[in-house]
Amino acid sequence: MDTRRKIQFYINPDRHSADKYVGEVLEKMPQGERGKFMPGAFLSGVALFKQEPRLIYTSFARAYKILEMASEQ
Repeated sequence: MDTRRKIQFYINPDRHSADKYVGEVLEKMPQGERGKFMPGAFLSGVALFKQEPRLIYTSFARAYKILEMASEQ
């Protein structure tokens, strides 16, 4: 029995500059590296949530702000 789960979501580069930045970073990565990076990034967020659930929501908003500032430079 296959116990894998498919997780997918969309980024909106036209609506959020942070999403545009994420898209640019992912596009620069070789596909094999991207395949390892995305589950690792997701698991890092889950680990942060396990430590302190409130952080993931406040960090999400702050991360968008930081990424928006980085993409403007």
